[in-house]
Amino acid sequence: TDAEVEKMVEEAKVHAEDDQEKREEIELTIKADNVVCAALETMEKKVDLFTNDQMKQAKDLIGKLKCAQREHDCESLPSLMDEMIKLMKQINP
Repeated sequence: TDAEVEKMVEEAKVHAEDDQEKREEIELTIKADNVVCAALETMEKKVDLFTNDQMKQAKDLIGKLKCAQREHDCESLPSLMDEMIKLMKQINP
């Protein structure tokens, strides 16, 4: 019936929004993974470029990024990634 079709269309719209949010969360998590991997690689290969404070800051940021990923904290991830990228650019321009 028309009512059933309309109900299915409405449910599809609701699920589409949920699916889009989940997709954005997954994409953000992948970007955060890439930032962490790149930072770890830089820390390993160019350890001599880091001051003790920069190394500590990088390790702290990696911990915060991983924690935000585990907790699905999509609000914190962008600013943490920006901080990490900024730090890595200071160290390895």
